Amino acid sequence: MHSTKRRQQGMTVIETLAALAVASALLLGLSAMIDTSLDDAKGQQAALHQAQVVDGAHRYITANYADLMAATAGGAVAPVTVAELRAGGFLPDGFSSTNVFSQTSCVLVRQSAAGKLNALVAAFGGTAIPERDLAQVAMQAGQGGGYISAAAPGTARGASWQLATSDYRDVPCGGVTVLTGAAADDGGHLVSSLFYDGPGQLTQDFLYRNAVPGRPELNQMNTPLHLAPGTGAQAVEDDATDPRCTAASGSGKLAVDASGRMLSCQAGVWRRQGSGFWRDPVAAHADLPITGSQTGDTRMVTGLNRAFTWSGAAWEALAVDQNGDFHVPETLTANLITLNQTVTRNAACGTNGTLARDAAGETLSCQSGLWRSARGVRLTNRVYQQGWELVPGDGVRDLTIDLAALPGARPLYVTGYSTCHATASAKAQVSVNMLDTSGAAIAYVGGCLSQLDSAGTGVQNLGDIGLQKIPENITRLHLYMEPGAAAGDYITFVLIIYSE
Repeated sequence: MHSTKRRQQGMTVIETLAALAVASALLLGLSAMIDTSLDDAKGQQAALHQAQVVDGAHRYITANYADLMAATAGGAVAPVTVAELRAGGFLPDGFSSTNVFSQTSCVLVRQSAAGKLNALVAAFGGTAIPERDLAQVAMQAGQGGGYISAAAPGTARGASWQLATSDYRDVPCGGVTVLTGAAADDGGHLVSSLFYDGPGQLTQDFLYRNAVPGRPELNQMNTPLHLAPGTGAQAVEDDATDPRCTAASGSGKLAVDASGRMLSCQAGVWRRQGSGFWRDPVAAHADLPITGSQTGDTRMVTGLNRAFTWSGAAWEALAVDQNGDFHVPETLTANLITLNQTVTRNAACGTNGTLARDAAGETLSCQSGLWRSARGVRLTNRVYQQGWELVPGDGVRDLTIDLAALPGARPLYVTGYSTCHATASAKAQVSVNMLDTSGAAIAYVGGCLSQLDSAGTGVQNLGDIGLQKIPENITRLHLYMEPGAAAGDYITFVLIIYSE
């Protein structure tokens, strides 16, 4: 029977040592990563603290510009502490005076040229930021952020600027001198310039919303402001539904239409700019818009070459309207008026009071629906004349004259004369009456009447018929003649009708 040796089991000392070495290396690497992460976090916090101080300093200088101009006269440097920024409300009440490196910030303000302020926000004291991290932290401190390296303690550097600190040195700030120029004091500290575009400017070249005392150029554009069509700056004229233009908060906003014409928000509606009330022309009077029109709006109707204005209820002609009519509510005064419309005398017309002329140039006016002359009527056209001499043996005459059957223009005029003589109780008479279409007597024209008087004597009566215009509603004349009964009784009667 053969014997066998069992193989020894477990870890040798060498293997254990190797495992420990690997674990130690991992722990060292992890520790380095943690340290780097902590350094990065500290750097970010320091950069954020610096950026907040810069923002507060910016607003402080804007608000106290005149005072700072006086304080920096003659080349002096005016220091502003973090405590002053807090007290003025330019930093929160709980804002720390130091960053995570226990560095305190001070705002140093001076005039680089007469009337222009420069400012440098410099950190001092505390622990220096390591050189390896300094540039990275400064890059995170916002625009204008920079640093001072121990290798060059007399120079402040930023991403796009470099500034000698000599003009800002040895200024007490809160009882401590800032920027001595020594590497031990200034190296490893953050600085920020408020001259983002270079020395000599207070701020970036931005247009300010509010007035800056002593700096009117900050509210001034030096190039055309471009509101581009097809972008968010475009709006639609007369659009009252755009949420960007509301009566409550949009008035005063500016935009452009698709053609680049300026619009402004007025009472919740985008309006075209120009004269203020002249609007786009339309082709026809029917195209004048009712919706969206404001009292005083004026538009041209190109098809008529006429202007109309919105009264608040309707479009009214400024002069001649869409029908060619000229309406003058009160008195019209002119040197000469030419009447071009030719009409025919006594022809029908429309509106009473309208003026025109006949072919000879005589002025006619519309009266009772007919064109009439303004001068006195001269009657030369006799259209009817008839006379009667009657005695008792001739009997009574009762007749009518149909005016429509008479020739000549209207109106008609009637005149005549009559004589009545009666010697007995029976009367002698002549009467003429006007009748309308129904046959009713409308008016008495004239005539005569004679009858024996109380003394038993015969009476003679003369009856002249004055010239009278026959109204348009009269269609017939009724004539009645009675010559009496006695042997000496009689009547004579003549009736004449004229037309114009």
